[in-house]
Amino acid sequence: FAVHRSLDVRETSFVLANEGRRLIDCDRLSVVLRRGGRFQVECISGLESIDRRAAEVRRLAELAETVAAAGEPLWTNGRDADLAPQIERALVAHTDVSHAALTAVLPLSAVSAEVARQRPFGALVAERFRDARADESFRLRAEMAAKHGGEALANALAHQRLFLLPLWRALGRATAPIGGR
Repeated sequence: FAVHRSLDVRETSFVLANEGRRLIDCDRLSVVLRRGGRFQVECISGLESIDRRAAEVRRLAELAETVAAAGEPLWTNGRDADLAPQIERALVAHTDVSHAALTAVLPLSAVSAEVARQRPFGALVAERFRDARADESFRLRAEMAAKHGGEALANALAHQRLFLLPLWRALGRATAPIGGR
């Protein structure tokens, strides 16, 4: 998968959102990551930049955070009556501004043993605006994208947390011209 090519969080998120949208066959795919204590929309398919103050983006982050806290994927076409009150409030607030007919929120986590015990570090939000069907094929493709995307993003986030990484990058760029072949 192309999502495993880079260790840069932004680039990995961008590839996951745009390539994952085609794989899943949804109208919009968003990558939401935990930054500090809050969830923040990292990337939305088809967009190069995001206004994080926009109501739709804030509601998307709130929905992803609420579903990730529960730890279970959410598959809804807006007619579900058996949701937890917190999830239902976040879903209604998001649907009011996005007008999505189908919303799927899949928590992202790494598969490795030491990381798997931790809470989800993000979520993948797939939306369809006209077609509210979530057939088995759609679910399998979305789960596959979340699994591979979660692993790739976990690797990128671990790489980003390396001690003095900006200093090492600057040293690498400075010594590259004198390094020769």
